[in-house]
Amino acid sequence: MKMEFREPEIKYVTEKGKPQAVILSLKDYERLLNAFEDLRDIQSAERRRNEPSIEYSTYRKKRLANTKSRR
Repeated sequence: MKMEFREPEIKYVTEKGKPQAVILSLKDYERLLNAFEDLRDIQSAERRRNEPSIEYSTYRKKRLANTKSRR
C-alpha cells in the first residue's frame, strides 16, 4: 500500500508572539495519530526481533490464562 504524505494544514495559537498550541483538522489529527501508532508498532517489533518464536496455540493459551486472571 502506497501512502501519500502531505503536510498537515496547521494553525498556530500564540501568546505574546510565542507558539503555545496548534489547531489542525480532525482528518490531519487522525492521520498523525495513525502514523504515531504505526511507528510505535514498528518499534515494538524491532525490540522483539530476537525473541524466540512460539507456536500460536501456546501463545493463545497464555493469552487466555492472562485474560481470565484479570477478571
